[in-house]
Amino acid sequence: MEFRDLVKKRRSIRTLQAADVDKEDIKDIIKLAQYVPSPMNIQVARAILATDKAHIKVWETVLAKVIPLTKKENLMRTKQKIAGFKAGSGTLLIYLDKGAVTTLQQKYPLYAENMPQYALEEIGMFQYVIWLGLVERGYSASLQHYNPLIDDELAKAFHVPRDWQLISQIPFGLANEAINSRNLMDIDLIFKAFSE
Repeated sequence: MEFRDLVKKRRSIRTLQAADVDKEDIKDIIKLAQYVPSPMNIQVARAILATDKAHIKVWETVLAKVIPLTKKENLMRTKQKIAGFKAGSGTLLIYLDKGAVTTLQQKYPLYAENMPQYALEEIGMFQYVIWLGLVERGYSASLQHYNPLIDDELAKAFHVPRDWQLISQIPFGLANEAINSRNLMDIDLIFKAFSE
């Protein structure tokens, strides 16, 4: 599949069903994502793959933390949404290594204030390459943000280094919902070109 086709095919799919996961295949996606631009090549992005019982643990943790904070009228919808993630094949937990950012701030004090923003830009590209890699292999996915509610429990469960900050969760699997087309803004509203 060509790059432009992958970009157009990518959607946020929240109702998933499980399929076999080749961990080496996912590792290959992460290796590819390492090529995204990185401030001063510091490479702050980290990933943990949770499958099988570990994947279930992620979404049971989310459910346990979110339900007490959910309004009664939203309970059923919230439970269904989380069940859709849990029914998938696995979850990639995306982290930012804050220790690496601190090291870079100390090395380049002139840019220290901007380093956290640069690091987040790297993380965004890292997530996008992973998402396209999953689509290329026939998976559907979405980008979720249940942190910081789940940070401590997942850190204990998966022996996460202290300097790693959870940024997002990417549940993936086969699509178990209709994949709709996207409505895009008019290009002239978001793009301008000048030659003088």
